[in-house]
Formats: sequence, structure tokens, C-alpha cells
Amino acid sequence: MFTNKIGIITGIAGLIGSTLAKKLLKENWQIIGIDDLSGGYVDNVPKSVHFIQKDVLQISEHDVPIKMYNARTQKIDAVFHCAASAHEGLSVFSPSYISRNIYSGTMNIAALAIQLKVKMFINFSSMARYGDIQAPFKETDTCNPVDPYGLAKLQVEEQLKLLSVIYPEFKYVTVVPHNVSGAGQVYTDPYRNVMSIMSHLAIKGKDLYVYGEGDQKRSFSHVDDCV
Repeated sequence: MFTNKIGIITGIAGLIGSTLAKKLLKENWQIIGIDDLSGGYVDNVPKSVHFIQKDVLQISEHDVPIKMYNARTQKIDAVFHCAASAHEGLSVFSPSYISRNIYSGTMNIAALAIQLKVKMFINFSSMARYGDIQAPFKETDTCNPVDPYGLAKLQVEEQLKLLSVIYPEFKYVTVVPHNVSGAGQVYTDPYRNVMSIMSHLAIKGKDLYVYGEGDQKRSFSHVDDCV
């Protein structure tokens, strides 16, 4: 579908970002990847990616080597914003850190996209945006976040909507992955990825914790299907 395109992927060392990079590279995209390695592995980053190890809060247009990829038009075709400190539970105890990373980090990348006149901004949100409403969720549902992480994700979407009005050339799409798992997942994170947490505990010979009455259900999405 896409050929000879140039893309920026934030969070490229994570599960979704790295899988997306591999798929786009097969479709002849040239990829610039950004990650601070706080929630991913450098080994996940494909070798042909121009990798920038930096926090999304600190990235500027001077970090993006556009000319080395497209000296004629100096245009980036798409930004895939996957980077996030996806610690929903932790956000209750550290709302400042999580909100700054999610909200301010995304705004910095969106501002970068506007500066670079990027053709399309793809924002990766979270099912946490829906919060305390009855599943299965629909796009038309009124969201009711129950923690700072979910609220920050929802506020990002509202801000992107506003930016698209202020800057009509700024086009964006929000996608909402849910319970994504697969190869490349961080297995040492004690705060997220329930499959990885339970696998890690089992490997270490430790007890597995089931909260509540054990009647909770999860429907996992394989990362390849998500991408």
C-alpha cells in the first residue's frame, strides 16, 4: 500500500512501535525511531532504523535528520506516536509523572509534526480512556476515565482535535489498542502487561497473584493483528 515513505515512530523500542517498524520497513518505508528506552529494549529496534535515544519531551526539529532522507521535499509522511509510560496503576500514585509523559510528551511530538508539516499524525491512545463504562466499548461511548493515565490519554485526543482546527493542515487519527501482547514485550515491568508479569513470576518460581474473586476476563490482542 505504501512505498518510499518516510515515517517517525516514537516508542520504537516497545512492543507496538518495534513491530510497526518491521512491517513498514518491509513496505519500503524509511524510519526514524525515537525512544528513551524506559519501557522497551534497544534490541527491538531494527538495524536499518535511524535511532534517536531521547525522551519525547525533549525532541525538537533539530534532532530529526530529514535532509538525509528526502533532500528535495524535506517532508515526513507520517508520525506514529506510540511512546507512553503506560503505567495505568502507577498513575494513581504518581499522577504528575504519568500526566507529564502522556500529555506534554504528546503535545511536544504534535508540535514537532506541525513544524515539519507532517502529512498524518497517528496517535496511539488506550482503552483506559473509556474507564468505568460497560464493555464492550464503542467509539460513540461517552468516556469516563477512572485514573490519571486514562484521563491524560483522553485529554490528548481533545487537544489534537483542537490543534487540527487551529492548524487545518494538521491531520490526525487516533487508534485505541487493547491488551496487546506478543514478541518484544517488556517482561521485567512489575506494573503492566499481565501476561508478562505472570510469566516472569512463574519463571522465578514465585506465587501468582489473582486480585478479586478470580472471575475477571481479558481478551488479548496479538501485536501483529494490532499493527
